[in-house]
Amino acid sequence: MKGRLNKEQVERLLELLSDKLKEPKNSQIRQSLRKMLDNADLRELRDVMHLSGYRSVDYSFIEEEILRTQLEVDNLRMEDAAHSTQIKDDEERFFLVCIHAFYQIENIINYFYVKAFPEFKDTLAYIEKNSNFTHKEDPKTKEPREKSVGDIDISFKMHALLHTLYPSTKEKPDYRYITILRIKDVRNEGSHRCQIEGHRTDEKLLNFYKRNDANSIRNSLRQFVEDVQKLLANPPKSPKTKEPDYGTPSGWSIKEVRNFTQEEIDSVISNTIEPAEHGNAVRFDMKSGGRTYIPLAYSATKGVFETIDMQSAKLIIISKEGEKDKTLIYC
Repeated sequence: MKGRLNKEQVERLLELLSDKLKEPKNSQIRQSLRKMLDNADLRELRDVMHLSGYRSVDYSFIEEEILRTQLEVDNLRMEDAAHSTQIKDDEERFFLVCIHAFYQIENIINYFYVKAFPEFKDTLAYIEKNSNFTHKEDPKTKEPREKSVGDIDISFKMHALLHTLYPSTKEKPDYRYITILRIKDVRNEGSHRCQIEGHRTDEKLLNFYKRNDANSIRNSLRQFVEDVQKLLANPPKSPKTKEPDYGTPSGWSIKEVRNFTQEEIDSVISNTIEPAEHGNAVRFDMKSGGRTYIPLAYSATKGVFETIDMQSAKLIIISKEGEKDKTLIYC
């Protein structure tokens, strides 16, 4: 059949669908994968992968074709494990159901952040507010090292989203919150080659195994996906991103923070940091002739005789009542 996927292509597709591919901005990679899906549909994927289960979660609201197909395949794999007559061991069946449920949860969580917060800085701020996550800062630029949703550990992303969906405390735990976390824990136990019942040091996980089965995991997954879909219809507002400590003088407040314009960058031949009366200053040798000096912020990481990168440096305009505004450079 024309366009039919073989097993090797399917395995390659699933292998390449990493966190990076789940983000809509990676259009070039998605296009190359989409060629593998041309003239093929989910029925062919089921046939190639010998999946006999049925879809138990509706992913029709997912706009990204490749992601939607991945979710549906993982859902079929989950149901295949739940109903397979080849799996005799209940613990093995439970683990397989949980691991394919987790794959769907992870994909949905990443999809949520990409859709809910078009600006990644808002994603960072939201996750920092609703979990124990703290972004890593580049010592030179003072910008976050994390550049995409895939750069953040799933645990932080999961806790932040669950905190919004199912507010939970130690005194009043929400079972829906706990169930999604435990599905992740079961998956982690399996990845570490630990048996659920055999690994009795984790009583919480053991109790989760005893109290749940494929049907309860399916229902929890379906509820979670439906709740995320509802939240996307009216996504939460992101808290303001924390500004770096620019080291402004006492009594002064920040009025504006901006980048150098391209016109300003083009007007400079070279720059260097020199000692000044109060701290250091950046000397700019101008193409039009002459020099311009701008004080360096006290918290700047650059030192005397170094140059600054005007593409990443910030101009900080500070103000104080009764005083003229001042401009500092932060780099």
